[in-house]
Amino acid sequence: MKLKTLVIAAGAALTMSFAGVAFQDAPAHAQSRPYFKLFDLETHPDRMTDSTAFNQALIGEYSALSDERRSFTDWDFIDAELFKQKARTAERGSLVLPDSPLDRDLSEDQEVTFWDALHRLRQGYKRGGREAAPGATARAQVSYDCWIEATEAGRGDDAARCQSAFETAMNDVERDANYQLSALGEEPAPRTPAPTAAAASAQPSSYLVYFGFDSTDILPDGREALDRAIGDAIADPSKEVRLVAHADRSGAEAYNQALSERRSTAVITELVIGGVDRGRIVSEAVGETRPMVATPDGTREPGNRVVEIDLR
Repeated sequence: MKLKTLVIAAGAALTMSFAGVAFQDAPAHAQSRPYFKLFDLETHPDRMTDSTAFNQALIGEYSALSDERRSFTDWDFIDAELFKQKARTAERGSLVLPDSPLDRDLSEDQEVTFWDALHRLRQGYKRGGREAAPGATARAQVSYDCWIEATEAGRGDDAARCQSAFETAMNDVERDANYQLSALGEEPAPRTPAPTAAAASAQPSSYLVYFGFDSTDILPDGREALDRAIGDAIADPSKEVRLVAHADRSGAEAYNQALSERRSTAVITELVIGGVDRGRIVSEAVGETRPMVATPDGTREPGNRVVEIDLR
């Protein structure tokens, strides 16, 4: 894998203790992974939050994939833990993204294939797949991760099976998400050409991305604002993209601070996926300390569940 934080020489025995059990002799392809993704030492059931239907589907899909990797004859403990960690992250209600081709050791041709597949999956997200077709979108994401991991590991039959599952799930996403969004009157507008410099300067420079209560899920009107921000940021790459993330004043101040940080991360992720250079983005999470709408402490206020985006 590329972007490794820990590298163990190929063929060397690996011995580790996890939850009181010793493991050794991991297969060569699994002897290095970004360990910051793997072990969730802080998760506890009473810290879990209610998840979206999409995250609930991800929990089951990633848990099943993790169990499958553990059952391999040559066992794949490292990837099993990676997928289990993704299930835990979804269980907390946080954003879970598919692997990037940059995170895997692939040939140039394989990278092209997976960038194309990842683009198709991201388009499914933008069409409302997470909200309108959560089960199919979760299957597509987990099948993609299964496919890219099996390809890196050189398991051809397994990779072909996961690719087939990905194609089937994406067909369902593209059918069901479009149908349901259209039925709700929320058909996403097609991308328009980037405006000229004169037109871009006339565009509004502030955008409000709204979220659900106690959630990192972007609401439909917030997603429209985010899409406009992405388009305008790409049209004028000289502008800095500034974020200020908020939470309403219900709940504890420390919890709301953490919630605003997760919302900031969700918006940054969508900006980068949409093509905005990460180096242009400056973010600040203020929790409940600087509410957009003044309210007494303990008040649920939709106007304060927001991330402000300013192009400057």
